[in-house]
Amino acid sequence: MSSAAVAQFRIPSMDFSLKGGYINLPDNYKVNGQDYSYLYESLYIQGEVNLHIGQHLAIGYFQNRTAILSNYHSQNGNGNETDQDAKHLMQGINVRLSTGRSTKFRPYFQVKYILLETVVDYGSYRIATEATGTSIGGGLMLRLGNRLYLNLVEAEFGKLLKSNDVLFRDKGSFLLLKTGISYNIGKRK
Repeated sequence: MSSAAVAQFRIPSMDFSLKGGYINLPDNYKVNGQDYSYLYESLYIQGEVNLHIGQHLAIGYFQNRTAILSNYHSQNGNGNETDQDAKHLMQGINVRLSTGRSTKFRPYFQVKYILLETVVDYGSYRIATEATGTSIGGGLMLRLGNRLYLNLVEAEFGKLLKSNDVLFRDKGSFLLLKTGISYNIGKRK
């Protein structure tokens, strides 16, 4: 008698997403009695990969960067206003919790840990900063096919926790809005 063992390799269930969105990060701080306020806003593009752990939980990595229309607007207490070009790179870890399979819509909730790098161009010099933060948010996916989903809307609210105090001294809150597509491999979502 002989017995044979057979092993099967299965591709893990995961999804890849490509999204476009808007970031809005206001901040206020005081230096030497002067009040300063600024607003960083940008349109960005984001790539994301998530590994599914069961049907409802996914853990992944994301990265987004400035695409177009990036602006850093500042104003000091004297009323002087300036607008500079700025760019950002945001990356981090994503944990997503979603509902079960649906014929049409699938809502989800997510928590992210974020590393943010921002560069503001003043013409003759640049200022760069690094910050870390967290965000929570949610979205709604529309099923387009067996493996393809449209992320109708996704909104995140975040808070910077730590920065090198070149920018974002107030560790401000921020808003991210995005939409895009997701493609699933392995088991269906």
